[in-house]
Amino acid sequence: MEVSRVTSQPNETIAAGAWLRVDTLAEFLRCARAGVLASERTWDDEPETPQSNLDFLPAYDLAAIERELNAGMNRLWRYSALALCAPMWTALLYVAGVHFLLVLLAAWFTALPAWLVFRQLCAVVTLALRRRQATRAGKCEPDETSTAFQPVNWWGLLKAGFDSVKYDELRDEALRLEGRPWRVLRRGSLRIPVVKARRLDAEGMLPIECIAKVAAFGRLLTVCDGGTVAYGVVLVGNAYDGVTVPFTAKSEQWIIDCLEQTREKLDLFGDPSVMPAPPPAAACAFCPLGSPPVPLSVGGQQTRHTSSPADGPLPRSRCGARFGWTPPHRRARALSDA
Repeated sequence: MEVSRVTSQPNETIAAGAWLRVDTLAEFLRCARAGVLASERTWDDEPETPQSNLDFLPAYDLAAIERELNAGMNRLWRYSALALCAPMWTALLYVAGVHFLLVLLAAWFTALPAWLVFRQLCAVVTLALRRRQATRAGKCEPDETSTAFQPVNWWGLLKAGFDSVKYDELRDEALRLEGRPWRVLRRGSLRIPVVKARRLDAEGMLPIECIAKVAAFGRLLTVCDGGTVAYGVVLVGNAYDGVTVPFTAKSEQWIIDCLEQTREKLDLFGDPSVMPAPPPAAACAFCPLGSPPVPLSVGGQQTRHTSSPADGPLPRSRCGARFGWTPPHRRARALSDA
């Protein structure tokens, strides 16, 4: 295992044999530096899965989508009626001869309802499209005995009789492993862990951390829930299409071995003078931990993203601030070229 020795802040790491979260384990498989950051993260305050820009709208529950769509249509009609009243208010003020007040109130009564109508219309269209995808999806029944990846659709799985359930923390006392899957699909004794990936990797393959999560949650569901886990499902981005990842005795043993290796790394990086070596540049290009914040303006000029504090103000990402470097994130490269 390659490491680099530099001066850093002490890492209050998880000692060997202590409880380890599934997300920390998965992040170590993706990048050792991401794993160290995950081990220092306060999980009670942050979600374990990527959030959608439209999280205020239901997306994966058809009944909730239809309820919100009906409520949204009612709001849209009310806002539209309010917008249609704006010309009437304008006419009344014009007849009254209050021309200055006419301009101000006409602008207000026109702009505000129009903005509300536009915002609500976007929400209604989004919900209508989601309902259309849900109702038009065909039944999806993956082969439980297959060891190959199989394409699946979220709505198709629900039409096949699976129930979507949110689980609380799952804890394996023997492995001292804990975590919470995004969703679990249940049908009879079958348990299907569902995880989400931000995107595919540079080669168009599933990220290794998602495969690790399926294996880890498969183990947790087998031990904690007593169900049968034949495979897990990975949904990519905010879409409904995904792929199955087989869960076998071999993958269960693989995740147990990875767990032991991760604890060894955490114990090693507990030394404040030891940190993981930088990952390949391609691994940092889209990593959210390496994305720098919005650069500050100094004297009316936008600061450049530099590699040394001596070169000027340095906007630091979480990874950059923790390990004292500038990750080669695509946004960092764009700022350095500006």
